[in-house]
Amino acid sequence: METVKVSDLFEASYGNKLDLNKMKPMKEGYRFVGRTAKNNGVVKIVEPIHGIKPYEPGAITVALGGSILSCFVQIHPFIPPKMWRYWFLKNDMSIVERLYYAKAISTNRFRYSTYGREANRTFKNILVPALSEIPAWFMILMLPVIMEPTNLLRKKK
Repeated sequence: METVKVSDLFEASYGNKLDLNKMKPMKEGYRFVGRTAKNNGVVKIVEPIHGIKPYEPGAITVALGGSILSCFVQIHPFIPPKMWRYWFLKNDMSIVERLYYAKAISTNRFRYSTYGREANRTFKNILVPALSEIPAWFMILMLPVIMEPTNLLRKKK
């Protein structure tokens, strides 16, 4: 199986210096992605902040601390905290391909620990299957996602 470094497929961006405890929760607003392994990483929905542009849907978020390598594809605009790394696609990728890579990345969490070796320095060198190596069974398994008519992240033709 051909493998590539995570950094060959994605460009990294760190979160900003925002703290959740200084933000105002709302019913509608931007998702604040934290270091949790639950709820797609979203810990609260918060009020938009003047001068802070949210990240666009489609990014893969990866926790570098807390629930290390909790990895999700964000489907809504979101606001990042400082201890997440955001990966933006270097190539066009469908939602199913993004979900595959989120799972492939998170399966490497055994290499790190919250109080020992964190993922900050070595994460970009993690090996994952090349795009051509995504198994057909995964694509078949994800057919309901592909067929969802409201899917905003469908690969552009």
